[in-house]
Amino acid sequence: MSDNEAPAGYRWASTEAGPVLVKTKRKAPEASLKKRCRAAYEQWKLQNPSIRCRLLIYSAGNLKSEKGQVYAIGTPGTGDILVGICGTCLMVETKSLSGRARDTQLAMKVDWEATGNPYVMVRTVVEFTDALTQIAAQRGKLF
Repeated sequence: MSDNEAPAGYRWASTEAGPVLVKTKRKAPEASLKKRCRAAYEQWKLQNPSIRCRLLIYSAGNLKSEKGQVYAIGTPGTGDILVGICGTCLMVETKSLSGRARDTQLAMKVDWEATGNPYVMVRTVVEFTDALTQIAAQRGKLF
């Protein structure tokens, strides 16, 4: 195996600290939902051009360096998508139809909502866009 070839089940990822070895995973149903939510967000923005908003994809987990060091990234339990919209920040956790929230995700929901910001767990794209519409309507941006 050459220096830049990753072992089976791993891939190299570029980071500010240099290349790190990351375990490859099967694509979860949540990954597909997250991608579809991003596309739906872009469509929602086109349909509501007067509403200022910004979507950020968030990741948490572990990265392993070439030397075997493990680096934790992100905050466990944080949602997959953050949307700044109408003066608030919506945290979105995507789940498959059978997916269940982990304890860290449930704790984050409580903590996030305690800051006065909304949190939703979505299983469909419609639930995601409905949350955006509801926030805009509550803030008087949609009539």
